[in-house]
Amino acid sequence: MTVLTYLPDSMPTLSLPQICPYLRCREEDLAPEHLEQIARILAQAEIVMDPKLCYIQLPLHLEEGRVALGEALHIQSRSLAAHLQNCTSCILFCATIGPGIERKLAANRTRPATAAVWDAVGTAGVEALCDQFCRELSPDGPYRFSPGYGDLPLSLQMKLAELLETHRRIGVSVTDSLLMTPMKSVTAFLGVRT
Repeated sequence: MTVLTYLPDSMPTLSLPQICPYLRCREEDLAPEHLEQIARILAQAEIVMDPKLCYIQLPLHLEEGRVALGEALHIQSRSLAAHLQNCTSCILFCATIGPGIERKLAANRTRPATAAVWDAVGTAGVEALCDQFCRELSPDGPYRFSPGYGDLPLSLQMKLAELLETHRRIGVSVTDSLLMTPMKSVTAFLGVRT
């Protein structure tokens, strides 16, 4: 069982349409000064984000709501089994953009509007990193599926972090309350159909 590390040369380029859903607004509703602020933060974010991902690809066996990933992991989840239908293997992964966004959030805690933009940029950033990875490794596969979706327990993040050695490989830990640090991190299953 070999865990691999994926270190993209750069972050995927983020744009306003990717940020707006996390700000709960539409582009046309933003005032010029807000657009300028978002543009400044996007430029700074390219510097502070540190994209990293580790993953492992395992053989997949499905049986009546059970998912077996080689000998490494056996999961009772009808939701995940249905999601991975017609796949031959599964990639487990953990992605992060590092702690830079958290530092910016902390520095702007007394400026809630600025902190909200940093938070939205961080969320869009980790999502873009996951999307880029998924397109590269499983272009025809189903969308990723994370602990907490459907009947897949959030507590599974602990096991994924352990299997992937996330703390050692990319600096991601899972707390006892199941929060990930850095907080702009994602664990997921990605089905592969070939």
